[in-house]
Amino acid sequence: RQVQHKEVVSDTGKVITYYDLEKPDAAVLDAKLTAAFASAESVLSCECAKTAVQQLFMNKEMQEMLIYVSRLPVFSAEVAGELKADLGLLAAVKHLKYFYSIPVSTVLFALSSVGTQYAKGDWEGLAYRVAANSSIAKLTVRALSKADPELDAVYGSNAAYLECADPHAVFPTSIYRMCDGHVHANHD
Repeated sequence: RQVQHKEVVSDTGKVITYYDLEKPDAAVLDAKLTAAFASAESVLSCECAKTAVQQLFMNKEMQEMLIYVSRLPVFSAEVAGELKADLGLLAAVKHLKYFYSIPVSTVLFALSSVGTQYAKGDWEGLAYRVAANSSIAKLTVRALSKADPELDAVYGSNAAYLECADPHAVFPTSIYRMCDGHVHANHD
């Protein structure tokens, strides 16, 4: 398990930081989105929505992109500044951060809104097929991972990291909630 905070001690005092998130970088996000959508395009041709979902979350580039986004401080001024040119992307990234805990259909709709920019295929069509399938629409990636050891190895370890680095990413009370935990103390 990860340490729950970082401490920096100096001659003048101590700073404790409770959130350990990625530094936002629009170029890195763009590269990861491009790679993920190019690599996962084949899932669109799956006739079975459940198979498409399983293949999508098993795709290595999609995994890397989702994990990167889950570790971003999506409600920060830095992320807003990096993505201010595309507010639709900013909104989708805010949903994708919580991919582990929100219904798969919600994840697919967020991907479909990003997919219009990064992919040629019909991601919206896949999102509607998944939403129409009652056996998977409301499942979370957490539930899918519990049933599949390969998925759990990837997403479970990220969830364990986020449990300490950014608990709201794994246990959201609301996907629009973000805390910024810093404590400053002097020698007194």
